[in-house]
Order: sequence, then C-alpha cells, then structure tokens
Amino acid sequence: TWAAFAGSDDNAVVDGDFACQENELQPVLKSLRGAGLNIVAIHHHMIGETPRYVFLHYWGRGKAADLARAIKMARGEQSKAAAAAARAEGGFTEVKAADYERRRAKGKAVVLDVRSPEEFAKGHIPGAVNIDINAAGFTQKAAQFDKSKPILVNCHAGSRGAIASAELARLGFKTVCNLGGGLEACEKDGHQPETQK
Repeated sequence: TWAAFAGSDDNAVVDGDFACQENELQPVLKSLRGAGLNIVAIHHHMIGETPRYVFLHYWGRGKAADLARAIKMARGEQSKAAAAAARAEGGFTEVKAADYERRRAKGKAVVLDVRSPEEFAKGHIPGAVNIDINAAGFTQKAAQFDKSKPILVNCHAGSRGAIASAELARLGFKTVCNLGGGLEACEKDGHQPETQK
C-alpha cells in the first residue's frame, strides 16, 4: 500500500494503491469514493496466493491535508475489516480491561503491545513488550515467545490487536487474549499507562 503526493498544500494530487484482502476491498473502496477520490483500477499481480490480495489503484485532487485525511480514513476502514475477519476466524478471546488487568497482574503472561514504537513510547501497559504488527518481521519475532504462556495483546483501540491475536493463534499460542477497546478502554477504566524514560 502506497501513496504519492505532488503539487502544493492548496492544490495537490495524490496517486497510489491499496493492497487489500478480498474482505477489505469494499470498505476501502467506499471510503475513498465517499471522500471524492477516483478509483482507476482494481487488479491483481499474483497467481494462487493465499490469502488472495487485490490492488485498488486511486487518484485524487484537492487540498493536501484533505487528501491525506481521506487516505488515513480508508486505511482505518481496512484495519476494521481485517479485525472483523480476524474475530470471525477466532482462536483468541477478547477481554475487557478489568479482566485483562487481572490476568496481567498474575505475572505469568506475556504482555504484547502491537502499536508503533512511537505510540508505545508515549504510554503503554506496564511490563509490555512492543512489536509493531505493521512492521516487517512481526510473525518471526512473535514466534519466539514461549507458546505455553498466556499472551495478552493490546493496541490503541482493539483492531490491530485482533489482527495480531489471530496471527498468534495461527502460530500455535494456546491462550491469546486481546484487550477489547485497546489501551483507550484501559485508560477509561482507570488504569494509567507508563511511559519510556
């Protein structure tokens, strides 16, 4: 997935591709069209891949900030669709903040934050390890954890956590819990994050 911008702040053009699994295509398409971006093509580059990926090529013209916001919104819709598919696939449990905190307090689980390092540095659950779900090598790094231990996953609002949790279940982790509502829900429940020193 990529985007290229040209022009000025008030008169910009954007061009790019979204690489989507089939269940993500319609939410991305509707989001981009709703924001006035044009769809040039929906195509694929591969044969027999699993899962199947299609590429949605788009372009738009307008204020640079508006175009960037539209792409960010479409990327969010893609994450929601991927999270919904992960939840349907199962293999993990979504838990509320209080239950998550009880499990964490026992000290026997791996606490995994799957947000970006920049988000993690601003505040995270005490004792959490950070591996970005959207960075290269997530699966290889996560596979090194002890599969006999419970693993507690969190992100900002729950979507990336669900995607990561499904991946961990596929890797053979037996007890995987995703924090429903993410760190946002944890803070609302009164649990304060810690920051990097």
